[in-house]
Amino acid sequence: MTDWAVSMGDESHLNDARSLWERARLATRARSIEVYVKHARRWGLRRVPDGASLHEHEAVEVGTACRWTIESARAAVHVAMIGTDLGRLQHVIENASAAPRTDTASLAIEADPPEQRTDHEPSDTRFDPDGVRAWMSGAPRVSSVELGLTTEVLVGPGGWRTLRTRARSSALIGSHGQLVAQRGFDVVQLSGEVDESAEFGDPSAPLHLAPLAAAPLVMTLVHAAHSFQPWVGEAAGRGWEIRDDPASTEGLAGGTFDDAGFPTALRTLAAGGRVVAGLDGPGTYWRRSYRDAPVPLPSTIVVGTADAAPARPRVVNACRVLPLDRENWVLELPGGRSRFVRTGPAELLRSVGGTFGSPVATADGVVTPGLVLEGFFPR
Repeated sequence: MTDWAVSMGDESHLNDARSLWERARLATRARSIEVYVKHARRWGLRRVPDGASLHEHEAVEVGTACRWTIESARAAVHVAMIGTDLGRLQHVIENASAAPRTDTASLAIEADPPEQRTDHEPSDTRFDPDGVRAWMSGAPRVSSVELGLTTEVLVGPGGWRTLRTRARSSALIGSHGQLVAQRGFDVVQLSGEVDESAEFGDPSAPLHLAPLAAAPLVMTLVHAAHSFQPWVGEAAGRGWEIRDDPASTEGLAGGTFDDAGFPTALRTLAAGGRVVAGLDGPGTYWRRSYRDAPVPLPSTIVVGTADAAPARPRVVNACRVLPLDRENWVLELPGGRSRFVRTGPAELLRSVGGTFGSPVATADGVVTPGLVLEGFFPR
C-alpha cells in the first residue's frame, strides 16, 4: 500500500518554502515577496503495444516560483526554477532583469490572513499499486492510467503560509484516447465506456451533447465570455446557467484560497439568459504551472441543474472546439467522416437551450450534464 500523505511531509515542505522566502527577501530587498513551491508525485501504468503487458512509471516534479514588487515600476517580477535549491533561487533572482512583470493586484500585499492555512485533500491519499494493476489488466479499453498527488505551498508578504494537497487520477480510454479524470484514487470509477461513434444529424434539429462532449465547449465558452473582457449583459441561452465553484469536491482544481492566497467564493457567472459576471480579482488567481504567475482563471465550472430528460435523438459523445480567432470557431463532431462546423462563440452562447441527464465531473474542469444546442445552424 502506498501512502503518499505520509511520504509528502507537509511540515518539511512548509519549512523549505519559508527558507526560500527568507532567501528571496534578502536577495531582492523588496517590500513584498511571495514564494510558491509545488511538489507533484505521479505513478502510472501504460499498456504496451502488444496489449498483453503493462509498463509502470513514476515521476516526481518540484518547482519554485518567486514574485516581488518593484516600487519604481509599480509591478511585480515573476521568476521560476526547477527544484528548491537556495543558491539557485538567489542566482535566478539576481539575473531577473528581463523577467516578466505582473500586476501587483494579484500579490496579496494588503492581506492580513492567519499565519498558516491548510486545504487538505478530503479523499484517501493511499492506493494499492497491485490493485490498480489488476484492475487495468481486466479493463482492455484503458490504455493508460495515472495517479498523482500535488502539494502546493505559498509563503506570502509578511511570511504567512498556505498549504494545499490534491489527489487526482486519470485514464485514457477507447480507440480515440478519451481522457477522463477525477479527484481521489478510486480508479474503478474511470472505467466507463466512451462511445464516439454517434453521427451528427440534421443541423436544423437540436444538437444533444453528452457531458464529455459538452465539457470542452463549456470551458472554451467560459474563457471567451467570462474571462479577460467579460461579456457582462450579453444574451445567453436559457441553459447557460454557469457557476465557478472553487470549493466543489468534484473539481480537479480550486480550494478555499486561490494560488495568490486570497480566499475564494462561489461566483455566479450566467443566469436568467444573461452573462452576469466575469472572472477577475481576488479569489480567481490561479497558475496553470508553477512557471506561470497567477492570473484570473476558472477553477471548477458547474453547469446548472439538468432539465427533465426529454425524448431526444442519438446523443453526440464527442466534440472538439477549434477557436480560429475571437469570432470564428470550428466544432469537430463525429461521424463516418468527422464533420467540421463553422460557428462563433456568441451564437453558440445563445444556442444553449437546455440540459439533460445527470452532471458528470470531467477532465476539462467542468461539472456538467448534457447540453442541448437549439437553433444551431452552422455557417
